[in-house]
Amino acid sequence: LGVGLTPCSHRELDARWLHATIDRMLRDRVMQARARSIGRAVRSEDGLGEAVAAIERAMRAPRRAPGETAKSLEEVSAGA
Repeated sequence: LGVGLTPCSHRELDARWLHATIDRMLRDRVMQARARSIGRAVRSEDGLGEAVAAIERAMRAPRRAPGETAKSLEEVSAGA
């Protein structure tokens, strides 16, 4: 996405690394522009509405027993 830096291991994490990382993010105009763009895109989405719709679709979907495949479910529904 271009809005962050490569993570470091916990062994590399120290005050110097953290300072350099924050300093770079505050100075990198390209990274800031990408972050603003992603922020606008996320704010324009209806995350809650999409989550509710996904849950409702899942609740309407046919239930399968463990190990049952979609094909076996169709065969049972068709009276096979």
